[in-house]
Amino acid sequence: MFLKGASGLYDIQARQLADTESYSFHLAREEESGRWHLAQIAASRKYNGGLERAAFILRRLATTAELFDAEYAKLTNHHLHYERLYPLLVESGVSPERGRRRINIYRFADVDDVRRILPMSNIRRKNGLRVDIKTSAWIMGRLLKMLAYIHGEGVQNRRITASNVLLDHQQHFAITLDWTSAFLHQDQVPADKAVLDIKDAASAVMFSLGGEVNGHWPYGETGAYIRLLQQLIKGAYKNAEEALDSFYELVRAEYGQSFHEFTTLSL
Repeated sequence: MFLKGASGLYDIQARQLADTESYSFHLAREEESGRWHLAQIAASRKYNGGLERAAFILRRLATTAELFDAEYAKLTNHHLHYERLYPLLVESGVSPERGRRRINIYRFADVDDVRRILPMSNIRRKNGLRVDIKTSAWIMGRLLKMLAYIHGEGVQNRRITASNVLLDHQQHFAITLDWTSAFLHQDQVPADKAVLDIKDAASAVMFSLGGEVNGHWPYGETGAYIRLLQQLIKGAYKNAEEALDSFYELVRAEYGQSFHEFTTLSL
């Protein structure tokens, strides 16, 4: 099937990459450039609202991120790169071929081929592996950076799980894919809501390490890094920016700032 929008014509593949009761994900090829994207399709018209909400929030985050980045670059000659933390909405529309169900088309900054990115949950559930601690640290750092940004903009994701975090190990890329459950608060996200996203992010990373989502660590003695993850899971931090600062202070002290290749271990 095809979706024609303002940005071009997209050939959406029939094969589902993933699906839930509410939507499914498919590869989508832009006809003019040949570039691959991801399409999220509502399972029925009653789920169109979730994709409309995701489209609105992602557009808003992208617009604000551009403004912040421009100001930051003027002051520091560096960039914030918030655009690497969430999907970039390319197109959103309804398809007559699909019973007027809504379709969102996404691309990802610095990922030249979306066919290379996979859910973080695959490492453990499909491959029977776990990431090492240093690999998990860059994943957790990106999730906390994302939360610090979106919570300041009043956005609560509400669906951070190991299956909803996509990884491209070649690019050190980690992103939360599904935003259909996101909620937009009037001001910044309240502490009692922010802590839920933080706990979910830490639980997802603990799962990728081979631990349990409740914080249980089955591999012997816990170091300072694992103890911090456990604190995050227990709700010790109710502000993502404070959690991010504490996280990087510990990680830099424990592991330094040198590049670490994506590394997996047996469970």
